Amino acid sequence: MSSIYDRTDIYDLLEDQTHWSAYKKHWKTLLQGKNVHSFLDVSIGSGSVTLPLCELGVQLAGSDLSEEMIRKCKEKASAAGYEIELKSCDFRNLSC
Repeated sequence: MSSIYDRTDIYDLLEDQTHWSAYKKHWKTLLQGKNVHSFLDVSIGSGSVTLPLCELGVQLAGSDLSEEMIRKCKEKASAAGYEIELKSCDFRNLSC
């Protein structure tokens, strides 16, 4: 059964280059002066918020409960030429 969390069409409704640039600027500001090489997003969704980190040279990994969101994130990452590790799982059950 599908849920709202699988609705990538709604989740990404407002996504465009303006939002991508804003997220990239946001991450660049947050990371300024910090030694961050990798980032784990435990509710990555379709990747809209954290995929811009890849443009900043950060190795990104992510998980999401929704397999549809993971599929969409893989699609976006591949289209942008990024290789990221993705898992469909509940972040409450992640182990490092």
